[in-house]
Order: sequence, then C-alpha cells, then structure tokens
Amino acid sequence: MSDYKGVVERLDALPQSVGVRILERISEYPVYTATVNDSNGECSLWINAGTHGDEPAPVEAALRFLETSGDTLPADIQIVVTPCLNPFGYSEGQRENADGIDINWAYKRDDVPEVRIIKRLIRDRRFTAVIDLHEDWESPGFYLYEQFRNRPSLGEAVTDRVRGVCPVNDALVIEGEDACRGVIHPNPEALKRREGEGVPVEVFNEATDLQITTESPSGLPLETRVQAQLAAIDVLLETFGR
Repeated sequence: MSDYKGVVERLDALPQSVGVRILERISEYPVYTATVNDSNGECSLWINAGTHGDEPAPVEAALRFLETSGDTLPADIQIVVTPCLNPFGYSEGQRENADGIDINWAYKRDDVPEVRIIKRLIRDRRFTAVIDLHEDWESPGFYLYEQFRNRPSLGEAVTDRVRGVCPVNDALVIEGEDACRGVIHPNPEALKRREGEGVPVEVFNEATDLQITTESPSGLPLETRVQAQLAAIDVLLETFGR
C-alpha cells in the first residue's frame, strides 16, 4: 500500500511552469495530468504511470521526472505526464481499480473511468511517442514491449541504456512472446490484441507511431527500478529532442 496523499503533495509543490490539473475524481481520488512545455511542443511525448496500483516504481519515476527535469528538457518537446492513473489501486496496493478491473485490458469498455481518461487524452491528437511505465514481479531483469511504424526501432537503445542501471531480461521468450535483447515486438495478430481490449495496442493504433511499455523487475530495490525507468525516458528525450 502506498500513500497517495504524498503524490498529491508532490504534484502541488511543482513549479508553476508545470501545468498540473485534475482530469477527474475516481472513487474520491483526483487523477492528475502534468504538462511541461505546454505551448512550445513541436514534438509531444506522453509518459503514463500507475495503471497497476501494485507497481510503485513507475509512479515514483514519473514524479521524479517532473521534479528534476524542468530546466534540462529540450524546449521543443511537450511532455504530458499522467503520474498515477489508478490512485485507488495505488493506495490499496492492488493491481486493479476500485471495481476490480485491470485497466490495461479494458479499452473496449465504456464504464471504466480510467479508460475514459485515456480516450479523452488521445482524442483528436497524436503523440510523437508514448512510454507506459510498468513493473513485472516475476522477471529477473528489465524488458519492454515496442510497437513502431514509419521510424526505426528504439527498443534496444533503451535496454542498452538500462543495462547501466540494472540487469536486462535477455531470455528469447518473455511472457510467451519472442524477445531479443530485452525487447518484445508484440504480434498484432495475437487474439488478445485483435480483440481490442489492450490499452497500449489501441493507443498505438489511434494516437502514436511509437509506443513503448517498460517493465522493471520488482525484485530489485525501488530506487534501482526508478532509475531504470528514468533511463528509458531519457532515451526518448534524447532521441526526439534533437
């Protein structure tokens, strides 16, 4: 279980240059977005965290990013951050939302408030890239899922950077998917993806040409996992801030 009040206090303490606003209240918890370089973004990145409430490192990484990178970001990149999409789950230490629903596999549903937030965020806009921060309780090392079109792959650049922070899962099969150097390029024809329920798949289909889902290994210390997530974000910033 984690203290969501602390998340709110840290968001409230961000400088005024970061545009923090409440998107919706769900189960009495405010769900926030924070935007950096709101008016200058020729390129737009979305950092999402806290979809699964029992994965605390992504939330901490998103907050740390907002607290420490304001003066160093390229001026031509707009960053949209949803630091904790599932505050009820975060507060209760559970994967699902207050209704027991795994948000990450509920995109087709219209009765899931967190999914409605996602759909509003991507409506009538495209992000240059999306990075969705997650954790895996079973993996011995960091890995990621990458979907891309009309551009080169970035996945191995991310896992190579993360190797300086923590182990990477170099298994040839991860979670039943073919993998190489810690990167999974998911099969779009797999039934679970063709059904349209997966949030990362549908975000990629509707709103971006590059979607990366990171998975830090939960067995490592929290700070190590946070630094791995921040390393992944840094690769995107360096790539699109040129």
